[in-house]
Amino acid sequence: MAARATLQGLLQDDGGLVSQVRFEWGSSRAYGMITPWQPGMSTGDTFSAELTGLGIGTYHYRAVALNGKGYGYGNDQVFSTGVQAWPISLVEYEQLHSLGVG
Repeated sequence: MAARATLQGLLQDDGGLVSQVRFEWGSSRAYGMITPWQPGMSTGDTFSAELTGLGIGTYHYRAVALNGKGYGYGNDQVFSTGVQAWPISLVEYEQLHSLGVG
């Protein structure tokens, strides 16, 4: 089953102009993927984007803001999706049970 994540950001300073925001994300600091622009953001506004269909691994992301003064970039952030837990087999269960585990 594919993993999902919700990225969250805060526009700390819009430079006095209404901004649009989005996230860059990917498996390295080169990112390679983007979320859609979210318009109408001002200083203090929070924003988020949901990522779906993620594989197991580590991902990098950063927030991006754009207005008439140009682009602003947030710091690189990292998150990881977990390792899938596989069901324990009957043989493994019996071995653990005989050791007093489980």
